[in-house]
Amino acid sequence: MLDMQRQISANQALSRLRADGVPCSSCGAKNPVTAEAAVQIVCRFCGAPILLSDHVDTSAVARSRLKLGVNQMRQMIDDGERKQRRNTVIIVVCVLAGISIVWS
Repeated sequence: MLDMQRQISANQALSRLRADGVPCSSCGAKNPVTAEAAVQIVCRFCGAPILLSDHVDTSAVARSRLKLGVNQMRQMIDDGERKQRRNTVIIVVCVLAGISIVWS
């Protein structure tokens, strides 16, 4: 239970960091985190690399990337299933049309 609370608070900290922006350790400027799967960004003012794990728990960043990957895989599976259903309908219609032409 304690570990779950720690994970939830780390996930919330990562969400806040993405919403508020990441401060640069070199120049102090706030930089937006636009990519959901970002592990590091480059400061748009001084060009210094900024690691998100320097500001939040590393496991929160990893969980976020894992969740994004799983969601992308689900989307790919759903797209494949839709494509397969469409192909099945096309084949069935073609077969039925061929049968109706033969019987005519």
